[in-house]
Amino acid sequence: MIPNIQTNFPPYISAQYQPANFNDLKTHVNRLDNAALKNDELTKATLAALSPIVPIRRISSLPDNIKDGNYVRAAGLVGLMTINLPEDTRDLAGAWKQFKTGKIPSYYKDFQAPFSFFRGTFLERYVNKMGQLGVKLHKADVPLYDTKFGELCQKVFKYDLSLDEIPTNRFVPKIVQDESGKTVIKSFEVYAKKVEGSALGKTVGNALLRIPYISALVLGAMEIPAIFKAFKKPAASTKDRTINGGTQILKSSVNVSAILAGIGMFGYLLKGRGGAIGSLVGMGLGSIAGAYASKEIGNNLDFIPELLNSQNCHCEHSRVPIFFD
Repeated sequence: MIPNIQTNFPPYISAQYQPANFNDLKTHVNRLDNAALKNDELTKATLAALSPIVPIRRISSLPDNIKDGNYVRAAGLVGLMTINLPEDTRDLAGAWKQFKTGKIPSYYKDFQAPFSFFRGTFLERYVNKMGQLGVKLHKADVPLYDTKFGELCQKVFKYDLSLDEIPTNRFVPKIVQDESGKTVIKSFEVYAKKVEGSALGKTVGNALLRIPYISALVLGAMEIPAIFKAFKKPAASTKDRTINGGTQILKSSVNVSAILAGIGMFGYLLKGRGGAIGSLVGMGLGSIAGAYASKEIGNNLDFIPELLNSQNCHCEHSRVPIFFD
C-alpha cells in the first residue's frame, strides 16, 4: 500500500489542489495533462478554421513547431507572415470587395495570374534598390511552371499555355536592365494566363502557376535544421545516423511538397467559381489537407530506420533504437 504523502503546501495553493495521497496526485496530474491537450487541440482547430485568413494560414503550424523545438522553422514562419502582410492584406481586401459587390473578375474562371515571391511584399521595394542583384532576383522570381520541374510536369500531364493572356489591371514596379546596360525601375502590368489540357493537366498546370519557385526554396531551407538535428541525434553507428538523416530528408521533402501542392491545387479548384474568396478558402483547405497528408506519410516513413536496422541483425534484442524528428 502506498503511504500518504505529507506535504506542507504554500498558502496560495487552495485545499482543492492539494493531493492527499499518490493516487490523488496522479489524478490531478492527469487532469492537468488532459486540459493541456484539449487546449492544444483547440488552438489547432481554431487556426485551421481561420486558415482562409492568409496571415493566420502562414503560421497555422506554429504551435507544432514550437512544441517540437523547431524554433528556426517557427521563426521562419513568422518572418514569412510579416514580409507578406501587404500582399496578403491586398488579397483579403479583394475578397471583401467581392463579398460586398458579388462581382468576380472575368479572368478568374479560366485564367491564372502567376504568383510571385516578391511582388507586393515588404521585400519588393528593397529588391528594386539592389541594382544588378535585384534584376537577377526578379528573373529568379518565377512560378514553378517556368522551371525544369514545370517542364517535366508538362510532359507528364500533357498541358500547355494558351497564347491568350488577359490583363489584370494591376501594375507593379520592377528593376530591369535597359538596352544601355543600366538598371532602371519600370512599371509592368500583371497578365493572367490560360492553361489548356485535360482536367488533371489544367489543375496541375494552374497549381504550378500559383507556387513561386523562391517560396519552395525558402520552405525547403526552413527544413534544414530538422535534417541537421536528425543526423546529429544519438545512434549506434554512422550508418544509423545516415539512415536517420535520410529519413528526415524524405519527411521534409514530403512536408514541403504536400503543403505546396495542396495550397496550389485547392486554391485553383475553388477559384473558378468562388473568385478571390474561393481562392483563399481553397488555399486554407489545401494547407490543412497537405499538412494532414504529410503527417500520415511521415508516420509511415518512421518505420524505415527500424526496417533497415532489422535487416542487418538476427536477434530482435540486438536492435538499437534510432531517433529522428
